[in-house]
Amino acid sequence: MDIDTTLCKGMSYQCLEGCGACCLARVEVLPPEQNRVQGEEDLEGGLQLSQEGVHLKSKGTGGACYFLTKRRCSVYNTRPHYCRQYPVPIMAGERLQAIPLLSCRGMWSLGSPFDPECQTEGGDDLAAHGLACQDRLGDKFFKRELNRTRGEMNRFRKAAKRNGYDLDLEPVTQLITDIIPSLCSLDGVSKVLFTSNIAVEDLDDIPSSAQIASMDKFPELKDLAAELARTSLEGDDMDDLPVFTDESFGWNIFQVLDDSINHAQMDEDGTTQMARSISINEVPLIDLDNSAKETMAKYLNLLLRRDSSWAGIYTQAISMEFEVPFWAICTNHFACIALELIWRANLLRTFGFTSSDMAREAIIYMDNDILEQSEFGVYL
Repeated sequence: MDIDTTLCKGMSYQCLEGCGACCLARVEVLPPEQNRVQGEEDLEGGLQLSQEGVHLKSKGTGGACYFLTKRRCSVYNTRPHYCRQYPVPIMAGERLQAIPLLSCRGMWSLGSPFDPECQTEGGDDLAAHGLACQDRLGDKFFKRELNRTRGEMNRFRKAAKRNGYDLDLEPVTQLITDIIPSLCSLDGVSKVLFTSNIAVEDLDDIPSSAQIASMDKFPELKDLAAELARTSLEGDDMDDLPVFTDESFGWNIFQVLDDSINHAQMDEDGTTQMARSISINEVPLIDLDNSAKETMAKYLNLLLRRDSSWAGIYTQAISMEFEVPFWAICTNHFACIALELIWRANLLRTFGFTSSDMAREAIIYMDNDILEQSEFGVYL
């Protein structure tokens, strides 16, 4: 089976001693490897069987992998496919696409993943790492998964056609490409949000980037940023919230409860220790510096080429019953991602996680969440 590795071209990564962020995921054991994994003696006691399938156990109620000890994998040579595939999951949608996961600090350890020619030597080639899954899982498994996900996408396109919904990607992709530089500033984000949420009723066709630049600003931008944060970070159970791995490899959880943000640090066994609590209003909404804006623009351009981004947009189109123009959903989608990235960078800075590139830190915190926004497709 052909796997598109275009997004990984030239990229390298280096696993970082003491990080262990990849070991926080709930790892599924895929059908082609279940017999092997269940037959490995050193994996005994760490497997969990349920109606959902076979998974690796976690420590405590929501800690790291059962087999992680002092931030090292104790079953490294026999670990399942998903552990080996990190940090380049394969998305099965209308095709198979290898996606660089930028929540992994190892993706940044040799230099910016957006500038492969500037990366230092010594890492593993990301494209080759991504393709290694073919030997592990086999073409038959990939064909079956791809047939299923293509069926989902075909049903979506038929539904869109029945509703007279225009899914022409070319003009929308061009528009988003044109507005990405402006999405790296709050002023630009505000105008895109105004266009896609308020002015949309007065527009008969897809607007140009020049039209958007002339629009009014979205009212209460900071309130919207806080609302996006609530959607991502609100919950009574910290086990279900995203984890930010800081530059010292500490595992940090930020929890929104009512009008407060709680910061806790997590141990391997899932134990959390409260560090600090502030009002959500104490997080400012301030533009990033020019260097961080460059990182942010490159990231948004990467998202534009990810199949998972479009799958997330298609999910939104269905939830809105095909009543909102496609271009408006797309531009709103990217504007909301840009706004939350800026907000999360400010959140991290407020809690003392300062860095030379706050966009990088926000991306590390947020990229895994963005990958999970779609109901279409599956990650292999």
